[in-house]
Amino acid sequence: RALIMLIKITKKLKFYIPVERSIARKMAIATVATLGALVLIIGIVCAVLFLQTDRLTVEAGNVISAEMLTGDPDAYFGADFDPEVVKGVGVYYFTVYSGGKERQVRLEVVDTKAPEIEVKRIKWPIGRVRAPIAEDFIGSVVEASEFSGYFVEELPEFTKMGEYRAKVRFVDESGNKTKIFEAYLDLVSDGEKPTVELTVSSVTAKIGYDGAAAEKSIYNGIATVKDNCAGDTRVEIDDSGVNYNKKGRYTAYVYGYDMVGNRSEKVALTVEVVDVPEEN
Repeated sequence: RALIMLIKITKKLKFYIPVERSIARKMAIATVATLGALVLIIGIVCAVLFLQTDRLTVEAGNVISAEMLTGDPDAYFGADFDPEVVKGVGVYYFTVYSGGKERQVRLEVVDTKAPEIEVKRIKWPIGRVRAPIAEDFIGSVVEASEFSGYFVEELPEFTKMGEYRAKVRFVDESGNKTKIFEAYLDLVSDGEKPTVELTVSSVTAKIGYDGAAAEKSIYNGIATVKDNCAGDTRVEIDDSGVNYNKKGRYTAYVYGYDMVGNRSEKVALTVEVVDVPEEN
């Protein structure tokens, strides 16, 4: 077909290119033969590269090793391997060294499994402005990729305290869906204080520290809040007794709040204000 098309084109150009029909036919045949040979060569090169590349497909989140690929306990990955790639779906290429030889590996990471989720019963305080979301019912989860949840049935209107049933489902970014879970919510009157626990016993600030202007607050992540109800919690710091312009040891107080405003007992935190090191 290509030969016929080239001959037809040559005929149309006969008024512009002074070439005899027999010569044009030979030129067309030679052109087609050259293109065919080029395609064959490219195909052979691709086939050789394909056969020389080890191919492996794994489920997202799985751990892989150079020994798994080669059977050699002394094998190791090249510098082009990033272990984080197994967390994301895609095709990746890297090098493995085994027995003094270099091997190219094509790794395809797939996600064919739905998130492994267990739901829990939650308590929800009456009067809470934010409505519950499906993620509030998660007790535990195993999933390598991002996922989200939704209600299969619209939540009933919360009119009185008591037990409510919800039907929730979760789907990951590859479209794998969990089964439909039945989860339960107890609407309660929340008058119970949360508790706050420090993750550090002290923090350090340089003289002149300004918490409002600091790019990263020294108080970030210093405490966790535990509450009897599901929902948002927050940490607040009372550092009114700290003089950030004078070297010394001070005490700040940490409070935890639940989503309806119940406040925990205060917990003391040591704040060390130190000199700014002189630049050399």
